[in-house]
Amino acid sequence: SIRTNGVNDRLNIDMSGNVGIGTTAPIGLLDVNSKLNVLSSGSVGIATTAPEAKLDVEGTLQVTSAGDIGVAQDLVMTNITSSTIKSYGPLTIQSGTSNDNDNLVLKASGTGKVYIEDDLQIADGYGFTMQNLTIPSTGVVTFGGDATLSRASADTLTTGSGDNLTV
Repeated sequence: SIRTNGVNDRLNIDMSGNVGIGTTAPIGLLDVNSKLNVLSSGSVGIATTAPEAKLDVEGTLQVTSAGDIGVAQDLVMTNITSSTIKSYGPLTIQSGTSNDNDNLVLKASGTGKVYIEDDLQIADGYGFTMQNLTIPSTGVVTFGGDATLSRASADTLTTGSGDNLTV
């Protein structure tokens, strides 16, 4: 042990070679105040003493420098109340590389729905296919340049030119 003022243990190395900083009983190869733990399996736990993956973070994970984060398998959100993917700048979600022909699927589970809370714009030159389109009582759907479909009341749909649309 390395102590300060002869009383406070600051650094401990136990009989098995585990190093503890701020703890007298390290649970892994490196244990920093029981907040960062490196286990012999190679797993790293941040704010958890029992990491269930190679990197297990209990709490919010934030990456602040520019660069990419690669996820080789699934990205699973386990907060059953609410999970959010947030970007403070433009956000692109892409399926595959530019040479692939992979679908991007947004899918809810059970009877859940996929909601778009703000404007949806389909880029010029692209199209889309859908089974159901629900337009809120005052919603507008814009299809490229000037083509719009809007709903001003519960039973009236109009096109961008003002023509009523019969469905």
